[in-house]
Amino acid sequence: MIDYSASEVRAIFEREGMAGFDGQEARECLMYYVCPVCYGQLTSFLIPGTHLHAVACVEHGNVEQIGRITANTVQVLMLQATARFWDAVRNLDDLWGGLIPPPLSEQDILKDLGF
Repeated sequence: MIDYSASEVRAIFEREGMAGFDGQEARECLMYYVCPVCYGQLTSFLIPGTHLHAVACVEHGNVEQIGRITANTVQVLMLQATARFWDAVRNLDDLWGGLIPPPLSEQDILKDLGF
């Protein structure tokens, strides 16, 4: 792990054009947003020597560079993707027939019930 001094961290933020977040903005960002790449939780940390916070995904970096997406939007996207998945499986029964068992005949149902 690289250990940067407070002045080095501030210089990196200035060079990259990142402003940081005040405490309230950082809390709101953590509450309502997730990483746009992996949909994972965001983390906030204080920028040394300032009152500002950086908000980042531990895997993909600072949200000022990668962006952010609301958790509600991700939930809607996941529900839509799930609906599309089952439609695709249903339409590709020759390729994915093992996922959807073939319907049983009337005789097979009666046999399973013991008649």
